[in-house]
Amino acid sequence: MNIIVTAPEFDMDGTRILRQHPSAIPGNRTGARRTSRTATLDGGASVYDTGYAAADRTLSVSTDIRHLPWLTRMVKLYGEVRVSTEEGLFFGVPSAWQARDNLAGMEILILREV
Repeated sequence: MNIIVTAPEFDMDGTRILRQHPSAIPGNRTGARRTSRTATLDGGASVYDTGYAAADRTLSVSTDIRHLPWLTRMVKLYGEVRVSTEEGLFFGVPSAWQARDNLAGMEILILREV
């Protein structure tokens, strides 16, 4: 699976098509509703459900180590990036980068889905 990360404005080096490492793919396909559950005195539960929001997701980019300088640059320069996956187009905050097990990574906190 590929993931495309793009700068929000024109940048000659602001777009990359990255091949996701297979280990990152399942984690990026998760989601949840905004809910909380409180036990009641009668042995039941009260559930507060405010629905699903893409903004509760975090996407992890995990790719070849040669992309680490580029991922680092994107986190340092931009407060928001566009991310395209097989699920759709998202806007998010590139919050962190890392190098681990000969892979380069970046965490993107999703703001909204387009």
